[in-house]
Amino acid sequence: MIRPCTDADFGAICEIINDAARAYCGVIPADCWHDPYMSREAAKREIASGVRFWGWEEGSELVGVMGIQNVRDVALIRHAYVRTANRNTGIGGKLLGELRNLTTRPILIGTWAAATWAIRFYERHGFRMVTPEEKNRLLREYWSISERQIETSVVLAEERAGVTPSPYPSEFSPIRMDERRGGDIVISEEQIMPVGANVSSRKWRVTVLRGGPSAEREVSLASGRAVAAAIRSLGHTVTEADIAADNLAALDVPADIVFPVLHGRFGEDGQLQAIMEQRGLCFVGSGAEASRVSIAKDAAKTKWREAGLPTAPWTVVTRDSLTATASHVVAPPCVIKPIAEGSSIGVTVCDSVEMFEVVLAKAVADFGRVMVEQRLRGEELTVGVLGAEPLPIIQVRPTTEFYDYDAKYQRDDTAYLLNPDIDSAVYREVQEMAIKAFQVLGCRDCARVDFIVDEHAGPQLLEINTMPGFTDHSLLPKAAAHAGIAFGRLVEMLLEMAWARR
Repeated sequence: MIRPCTDADFGAICEIINDAARAYCGVIPADCWHDPYMSREAAKREIASGVRFWGWEEGSELVGVMGIQNVRDVALIRHAYVRTANRNTGIGGKLLGELRNLTTRPILIGTWAAATWAIRFYERHGFRMVTPEEKNRLLREYWSISERQIETSVVLAEERAGVTPSPYPSEFSPIRMDERRGGDIVISEEQIMPVGANVSSRKWRVTVLRGGPSAEREVSLASGRAVAAAIRSLGHTVTEADIAADNLAALDVPADIVFPVLHGRFGEDGQLQAIMEQRGLCFVGSGAEASRVSIAKDAAKTKWREAGLPTAPWTVVTRDSLTATASHVVAPPCVIKPIAEGSSIGVTVCDSVEMFEVVLAKAVADFGRVMVEQRLRGEELTVGVLGAEPLPIIQVRPTTEFYDYDAKYQRDDTAYLLNPDIDSAVYREVQEMAIKAFQVLGCRDCARVDFIVDEHAGPQLLEINTMPGFTDHSLLPKAAAHAGIAFGRLVEMLLEMAWARR
C-alpha cells in the first residue's frame, strides 16, 4: 500500500535509495558516483529542504520511495527508488500516480542523462524531455545542484508545465508515440521529429572499430558495418577502422567517441579497453577490468557464485592438469568450452566418457585452457541489458543440438521467441538475475546475459557478452526492437551513455 513516510522510516528510505542507486555505478560519470550514493546527512538536508517522501509498503516492509518537493510555482519529483529485489512490479508507477494527484502544480523531473531506464519509465507515464537549453534553465532555477550535474542531467516535464519539449523522440517506450498517455496528456505525432533524430545538441566524430584479430572477426565486420551506417543516418561523422594489438593507428584518428564493435580476444577482453582508458578516450561499453573478467568464463562464474547467483558446476583444465582428468570433478554429460572465446566457438557437448576424453584433449591442445561445465537441460534464454535495465527476454530454440556458431549467424532455422511461454515469476527472476550478474562484474552500457532454465535446478547463468553482436541475427537488437527501440536509437543511446562519462 502507499502511505506517507514518517520519521521512523528514515533508515529504510536511506537503505532503499542506496540499494537502488547501485544501478548508477559505471553508468553515470565516475566523478558523480559515490558509495553510499546518499549519505544520511544528505538525506536529512533533502527532507529539511521540503522533500516529502511517500512509500510503498508490502507486509510491514517499505520497498519503494518517491519524494515530492514544492519549489515556487512547480512541484519536483525527487529521489524515486525501488529496492532491487522489487523492481519491475509496478511500484514506481503507483507511487508516481499518487504523487501526481497530490498537486495541481506543473511537475518537473530531473535525472541523469545516462539513466535510460529512468527516462523510459517517466516517458511511459506521459512526461517528455525538454530541450537542452530549457533543461539548463530549469535545473538552475529549481534545483540546487552543481554545474557538472546540470551538464550530465536531463529534465522531463508534463505538458502543463509550460516548458519547451525537446523536438526529438527518445523512443524509450515500447508503445507507439501517439498512444502515450499520462493522465489527460496525449503526445501526438506532430510534436516529434522522425525516428533517428539526434538528441545531442552537437554532432559527434565517431570511430567505429570493427574486425580485429579474434576468431569472431567476420561477425565483428558485419556488426561494425551496421553500427557505422546507423551512426551516419543520425548525422554524425564516422570513421570505420580495423585494429589489432600491433596496429593501433585507428585510435590516433581524432574522435569524440570510440565505438569498439569488436568481439573476442583483444577487442572484448580488456586489452583494448585498457589502452583506451590509458589514452583518456571516451568509448562505448564496459571498462577494462569488467571486460577482462566477463570474457573469462571461469572468472565470471566465480564472481557470480561468490555473489550467490546460480551457475552450473565447472572446472578448468589446462595442458598441465590434463592428465588428472576433469571427469573426476565434472563427469559427462558435460560441455567443454574455451575460457575466453565467444559465439560458441570451440564449444562441444559430450555425453559419453569416450567422447569426453577425445574432445578434451583436442580442446586443450587448441586453446590451452578450457572449462568443463556440467550440462544443463532446459530452455535457453537470453536477456539483453541496456544501461542498467533488462530488455525483454528472448527464448532461443535452435534446430541443432545446441546454439552453436552456425545457429547464431549462418542458419535461418533457429527460432527466436520474443514472447516466450515462461511463468511470470521465472521471467522476473531471470531479468533480475541478469541485472545482478551485470552489476557484480562491473559492466556498463550494454551486455547480453545467457541462461538455461534447468529442468531440475531452475535458472542458471551461463555467460555474459559485454559487446553483443549487431548483425541481423543478433539478439540485443532484436530485444531492443521488441521493446520499441529502433536500431538507430539503440546505437544512439549507447553513444549517449559513453558521452555522459566524458
